[in-house]
Amino acid sequence: MASTERSATSPRRSATADDASETERAAADLEALTDAYDECQWSLESLEAAVEALLDDAATCALVLDDRRRVLALSRGMSSVLGPGASIMGAGLADHLPPGWPDLQSALGDLTHDDGWRSLPAGDRATLCVRRATDDDSAAVYVLRYLPADG
Repeated sequence: MASTERSATSPRRSATADDASETERAAADLEALTDAYDECQWSLESLEAAVEALLDDAATCALVLDDRRRVLALSRGMSSVLGPGASIMGAGLADHLPPGWPDLQSALGDLTHDDGWRSLPAGDRATLCVRRATDDDSAAVYVLRYLPADG
């Protein structure tokens, strides 16, 4: 009679080896993804710390707007220019502009990433510098810097 024992090359044994190999590859992929995630998280935390330090500087007068001209970020210096205690995070900038500042809607309307910084008069010989920070094929993010006449 023929033996009913399974040979070393039986489909059952081969499938088990393939499963183990696939599990090892999946574990290696997962480890690589975890390492990439950790690196991205570290980079993001570093950038957040740098931005926070810049925005906390009273000498820096900067503002970041989204594509709908809502305030995304505001430096301590710009907060003092716009008025002490002004709570404008998330608000439209048009309602909070000081007198003598240019119409930012039109200034930002045709601004492209390749334009770089554009300077506009901002009353009393001060200058407002505006720039589109994102590529033209992405949602717009604008950066504004205020340079007082004595600065």
